[in-house]
Amino acid sequence: MPGPGFPVANKILYKYEQDRAYRLHRQKVNASRPTVKNKQPKKYPHLILQLKKIQLEEERQAEVDHENRLLLQKMSKIMKEPALVDSWNEYHTKSLNLPQREKQLREIQMENIGLAKRLEHTRPVIRSDELEGEYQQKKYLQMLWNENSKDYDMVIPRHQRYRQLRKMKEAELAKEREEKEANGEDDKKESLPPIKKPSESQKQSKIPARLLDI
Repeated sequence: MPGPGFPVANKILYKYEQDRAYRLHRQKVNASRPTVKNKQPKKYPHLILQLKKIQLEEERQAEVDHENRLLLQKMSKIMKEPALVDSWNEYHTKSLNLPQREKQLREIQMENIGLAKRLEHTRPVIRSDELEGEYQQKKYLQMLWNENSKDYDMVIPRHQRYRQLRKMKEAELAKEREEKEANGEDDKKESLPPIKKPSESQKQSKIPARLLDI
């Protein structure tokens, strides 16, 4: 393929050759390998697992389990076998400040006894006869006030008062109606029966015989 400064016999072939050369160049560029390694480093199992540390932990756990097993065997043996000591000393819990508390309790008891004695020997400040006199005087004044004061009826709401008045009026009207009916019946009993007017036939039958003879 001639260079760019030389004339070409066919431009189509020249374009085809240029495209082919460019494709080959891109293939070489893509197929080339980098000289610097930028991949993730390789992982080694002995660095990740740390087998030595795991081994030490297992050994420590085995030692703890062995000690616990021995302790459990000793405790079960002690619980199963009878006691070797035949006399037991009974120990009771004792407070460290027990003497001080007992002393305070005795002081409080003595103070209470002294206070009770003083209360027994003290004289009353308020006299009962004076209280009785004041009560009688108050009772007398209250009696005078009740006699002189006017008694007022209990306050009744307006609607209740209206209902009561209406009921009273209805009761009075019913009572008057009953009295009138009773008086009317008494008047009927006392009055004479009405006189009936005789008919024409009765009048003729009552004419004396002497008049008929005429």
